[in-house]
Amino acid sequence: MTKNEKQHIVNQYLDQYINPIEQYRSTPIMVFNNWICWLYEQWNCGMLNIKEYRALIKIDLDDYIGV
Repeated sequence: MTKNEKQHIVNQYLDQYINPIEQYRSTPIMVFNNWICWLYEQWNCGMLNIKEYRALIKIDLDDYIGV
């Protein structure tokens, strides 16, 4: 997966937050844990294949959120 593809998926995840950057600054563990749960749901529903799931679970959200 390219960085742009990963960024697109991270943006899809962050769209569920009203202010994702502030949420990440105040409770990064919650955002990270929800990221893992959200990825699993996406994989379980067939929105991600196993290769994408494995690549995304390893990323550092700091690099994609822009904190």
